[in-house]
Amino acid sequence: MTGSKSFKRGIHKAIRKPEALSASRARMMNETVKSQYFDLLSKVENDLGLTNKPAQIFNADESGFSLVRKPQKVVSEKGKKQVHAKTSGERGVNTTVLLAASATGVFIPLFLSSRVKGYHRH
Repeated sequence: MTGSKSFKRGIHKAIRKPEALSASRARMMNETVKSQYFDLLSKVENDLGLTNKPAQIFNADESGFSLVRKPQKVVSEKGKKQVHAKTSGERGVNTTVLLAASATGVFIPLFLSSRVKGYHRH
């Protein structure tokens, strides 16, 4: 128990889980940008006559999955903004999934994409 207390008292470290956030995504997380987006969305819906047609409004989302191991929690200095951990590969093989659904709950079939070894585009 004394080891645990001395860790908290004597060393200015904290156990943290690193989060991935791209610089471009971070720039978009402010009220001005979000307000401009929803103003533009409202204008487009009105211009195209989609305001009361939820079956014609679809939302699509793309997610990528990597086979590279995600780092676990690490010990770092308190207050440190960026925490990194080494992994087995920089990128690895990614699989992309695209899913789309209408505002009424109609789904378009799932789309999967993965890089194929040995395939060369000519």
